[in-house]
Amino acid sequence: MNIQKLITDLNGWGVKQAELATAIGVTQSRISQVIRTPLAGFRGQATLKLLALHEAYKGRSEAENKSSLATDKKSDASDPCGAMRSVTNNS
Repeated sequence: MNIQKLITDLNGWGVKQAELATAIGVTQSRISQVIRTPLAGFRGQATLKLLALHEAYKGRSEAENKSSLATDKKSDASDPCGAMRSVTNNS
């Protein structure tokens, strides 16, 4: 599993690093570090959440992904995984 590729794919589908970080429960700086460091990765739940988010976005059109992000931004800010649940529920 190539974590950097998963993140790069999500970025290409319109998911910003900060949005991704919130969805998987890490900081934006950790996302950036993982992209820059070949052997870096996440532990436990963050990796599983990243995989689920990638699967939810895979195969969807750019318009669908952007629409989903707009909905995600309206989600409850107290729920850091709300964005991911919204995407996976819309698939």
